[in-house]
Amino acid sequence: MKKLIVICVGILMASPVFAGEPNWVGVWTGDYKWCKNADRIGSITPAPIRLTATEMQGYENSCEITSVKGNDEYAYYELTTKCSAEGETYTAYNVLMMDGADVLYIWYGAGEPVKFIRCGD
Repeated sequence: MKKLIVICVGILMASPVFAGEPNWVGVWTGDYKWCKNADRIGSITPAPIRLTATEMQGYENSCEITSVKGNDEYAYYELTTKCSAEGETYTAYNVLMMDGADVLYIWYGAGEPVKFIRCGD
């Protein structure tokens, strides 16, 4: 019986429900017109930002995501990142909050959260 439980847990852990991409992965923008520059993120402004499960990329900066604490039920995630921008490296802490599938708020630790919308395909 113990072996069966271990096998079932292993199958569930490998299923898409547990192993899928975070819902905040994608290309995000403050102005939908900027989505036309999605293939040039990092080299042109204005342009959207790109979030992957392991990286945040914007204009002249990129961050490796080193830890994620989240709550899928409330669509709230705390990211710790190691960033590089203009020759400097630093650690940053960001809070991501989803509002449906296509609206993301990022709070950078001061002021109001910044609203982003998902760029379409």
